[in-house]
Amino acid sequence: MRKSLTRRERLRGQAALKRVFGSRKKADCPGARLFFVENGLSFNRIVISPVRKFGGAVGRNRARRVGRDVYRNMKSELRPGFDLAFILFPGDYSHGDRISQFSMLLKKAGILQRE
Repeated sequence: MRKSLTRRERLRGQAALKRVFGSRKKADCPGARLFFVENGLSFNRIVISPVRKFGGAVGRNRARRVGRDVYRNMKSELRPGFDLAFILFPGDYSHGDRISQFSMLLKKAGILQRE
């Protein structure tokens, strides 16, 4: 499986985003939240969104970049067929902290294959 995040793996479009954010399926941990819904496809689609009060553009963009990197490294360990929306909250979280947050969220959601 390729580690890159391809164009079709990005969750786009207002209808798709409303469907995921309107879903009652979610998992929480300190610093992040995950909304998820099955998509009926053979691959996962994601969106990573910092909250509005996250800070400046540089901080929001860095949080997204780190989140995409964490997801890219974990995606081979995930069950396919889900739309995932990661919400990131401000805080002094390192790359390692985001890895543990994403692992915890995906484990709570039952999407992570490894235990």
